[in-house]
Amino acid sequence: MNMRHALLFIISAFFLSHAAFAQDTIMKTNGEVIQAKITEVGPAEIKYKKFNFQDGPTYVENRSDIRYLKYSNGITEQMSSSKPAAAAPAKAPNAGTTTDYYDPNEQKALHVDKMQPYGSKYKYQGRRIGENEMHRILMKTQDREIVPLIQASKDAHKLQFVGFAAIPLGIAALYVLETGAAAKGRLSTGTVTGSLLLLGGAIACPIISGVYKHKRNASNRKAVELYNQKY
Repeated sequence: MNMRHALLFIISAFFLSHAAFAQDTIMKTNGEVIQAKITEVGPAEIKYKKFNFQDGPTYVENRSDIRYLKYSNGITEQMSSSKPAAAAPAKAPNAGTTTDYYDPNEQKALHVDKMQPYGSKYKYQGRRIGENEMHRILMKTQDREIVPLIQASKDAHKLQFVGFAAIPLGIAALYVLETGAAAKGRLSTGTVTGSLLLLGGAIACPIISGVYKHKRNASNRKAVELYNQKY
């Protein structure tokens, strides 16, 4: 039964190492790197739990002390100082003119249609929206470049679920190994080969899922970039 224990150890180690990639990363301006589970991104503060102690206290960092956040889904969010910039004094129109004064900063502030990543979601028109709503907004454009990217993201999202097959495949590998040893009193070549094939499938499923997750995120980013450029 040593082979069974070794196989169980390999499967457990693989899933633990795969879970490590689900952490968020906080890069501070002083070069300190914090592995965390980010719980809140506010206008002045970042709240998080230590990744290896998520049942522990909530930590708080000033947004101005953070260079960038990298989320578990691969999205990186650059941070800026929480101190609001001083408002420029309004310029009065020249006396005797009849034209309206044009303030480019004011016009820029009025343009709120830009869509930006905001953690695992998106910020649009002053509110947070999820991926599905982002897809609906972009699909309404019927743009020949944007629509295929959204469809590719949706297809990749469906294929991500192949990662869940790793669990039953890993269990099946152990079952074949144990029942084969119990039936014959020893591990035959066929039993070991079958178990290794199942284990290989269990390992491959999360890798394939990760590939499609990367494709999904990349398609979303490109679609949002095109939307911001065109609309």
